[in-house]
Amino acid sequence: MIGFALPPSRFAASGFAPLLRCGKRPAELAILVFTCTTTVAVFWEFFEFSLDAILGTGFQNSIGDTLKDIVLAMLGAMVVLMWFHGKLKQEPASG
Repeated sequence: MIGFALPPSRFAASGFAPLLRCGKRPAELAILVFTCTTTVAVFWEFFEFSLDAILGTGFQNSIGDTLKDIVLAMLGAMVVLMWFHGKLKQEPASG
């Protein structure tokens, strides 16, 4: 479960880190990371549904499984954002 939740949000947070150096506000980036992570999770569920419909793979067990995957991705995004926030607080302010 954790393996599903953390990688997309960690990738998103590291991808937007350079934007902080360009003067973007951390709150804007947090919203962007959270929404991008959630969007990736939703599109992944679309992909699983499509594979089930076309190939009959059995990835989609139930609606509960789908919702659990999306909620875990959202929780993973929040955990990574809290980690990222702590990391930013430890860095000395430049300017």
